[in-house]
Amino acid sequence: MRQLERIQDKVEGIWNYTELEISDYSAIGLQKHLSIISEIVNDVLDDIENLNTCTVCQTEVCDTCLDDMAEKLK
Repeated sequence: MRQLERIQDKVEGIWNYTELEISDYSAIGLQKHLSIISEIVNDVLDDIENLNTCTVCQTEVCDTCLDDMAEKLK
């Protein structure tokens, strides 16, 4: 679940940049903020690509699969 929480935190970071009062920024200031947002989006996409998902349910790992894995380890 930590992977999903990390992704959520990064998306919330993007949200923080959308709440800025952009009319107060120069073109250079806006470019800096857009660059930061772009970096966050790239990180999120990389995290999603490397997300360890369950091959059955395509979520992080469902309860059924966790139970099956626990049984196999016994």
